Amino acid sequence: MVKQLKNRYNDPVANRRFVIGVDRSKMRLYDVDESEQDLTDDTPVFEKTQAHEEMSKFKDFKL
Repeated sequence: MVKQLKNRYNDPVANRRFVIGVDRSKMRLYDVDESEQDLTDDTPVFEKTQAHEEMSKFKDFKL
């Protein structure tokens, strides 16, 4: 999955994340079908880690 930060020609918000294929034997990148684009999980990775569970213990602290 590629996350687009800047785009010179179009609005970068339109296609923020997209999937590309990698052919390692030929060292090429290629476009994947539109049906394969929907297979990605768009949730942040940090919420799935053990560190997020440890940090959630402190969410009730007041400063």
